[in-house]
Amino acid sequence: MVRTKSAAKKQKGPAATTSRRRRHGDSSDSTDNEQVFQPDNPRNFVSRNAREAYHKLATRHVIYGFRVVLEDICRGGLHVKEMLDAMGWTEFVTRKVKVYPQLIKIFYANLSAMDEDGVLRTTVLKKNIEFDAETINHVLHLPNSGAEELNAFTEGSAKKAIMGDDWDEARTLTSHNLSLEYRLMFWIYNHIILPRQGSFGKFSAPDCVWFAYIVGQRPINLGHHMMRHMVYFRRRTTLALVYGTLITLLMENAGVDLRGMESRDLYSHKLLNDSSLKKMGYVYSGRTNSWEMKQKRTRRGQDEEGEGFEEEENPDDIEEGGPSQPASYEVPQNITTKRGIQLILEKFANMERKLDEHIQECRMAAPSRPQARMGDPSTGGPSSSQQPTDPLSHPEA
Repeated sequence: MVRTKSAAKKQKGPAATTSRRRRHGDSSDSTDNEQVFQPDNPRNFVSRNAREAYHKLATRHVIYGFRVVLEDICRGGLHVKEMLDAMGWTEFVTRKVKVYPQLIKIFYANLSAMDEDGVLRTTVLKKNIEFDAETINHVLHLPNSGAEELNAFTEGSAKKAIMGDDWDEARTLTSHNLSLEYRLMFWIYNHIILPRQGSFGKFSAPDCVWFAYIVGQRPINLGHHMMRHMVYFRRRTTLALVYGTLITLLMENAGVDLRGMESRDLYSHKLLNDSSLKKMGYVYSGRTNSWEMKQKRTRRGQDEEGEGFEEEENPDDIEEGGPSQPASYEVPQNITTKRGIQLILEKFANMERKLDEHIQECRMAAPSRPQARMGDPSTGGPSSSQQPTDPLSHPEA
């Protein structure tokens, strides 16, 4: 029997699709089950409102999660692991977990409001899931203790706790001011502990307080704060859906059958490792056993410190600010685009100041003349109907 080319194409179509999925990090135990599963099937939702909520969530971005490779970032004398151990977060930030994009949105669509006992409820694949802060701490192997209300610092006192007593409370704190160790912890805070969208270059007031707790190694009940974070992002119509890896662990803990469901691994760009540090402008020196800022040649032939990278609107991109500086610096020394604009504005300000000085010198050098009276033709003064035309001689103009 002769097989036509079109028949051959049809025969190898599913296999090619599966191969493409595997190349992009998608995996499943059964291709047939994936094709049968319909995410918007009414049976997947607890009510009509939940199904309508799913259709609204369908276009929302999902922050699946990130993972820290401690073997890479702890080289060169960096004590990131010690800081994570003190908070009890090491296993959480280094755990390998698959995520299920379709089920994440069903999870949020069926999510109920928090009850008086601090319990959230949802349903995924006909399995009821109830969880509270203690449940989250259990599945993530986090300490089930610590502060639930972070009120030990004000914004100003938090800045001093991070940068030292010499820090001016009125100064804006940015990631550029941090040491490399602290900067990596700030990255972990923004992408894993309390993930969100946006640019993470500047510290907000809550960021300052959170980071003061982290630097001071003060215990935090992370499960409690993660629950509040989930509810906040679920209620907002434009924000991303967070904690993809946590949702996987909650579903597994409740006995949800995930076989055959479309899943994704955390890709290489979802890792904080030595490649991330290189993108931030650092290279590892075996001679000094430390991470050092690399140098690169600019178009003008001047050496310039390697620029960092700063996250814009895509929350899945690694946050990359400029190079870290000692605590006594507020403005990074490398010449970035922003710094170049600032230099141009300073030059214009200097030119304006010199022009004003020149005008003042000209006025002082000019011979004095008798003051003309308004409307007196004999002294050459303008009439009352005339208006002054020289703004330099009439400040009120």
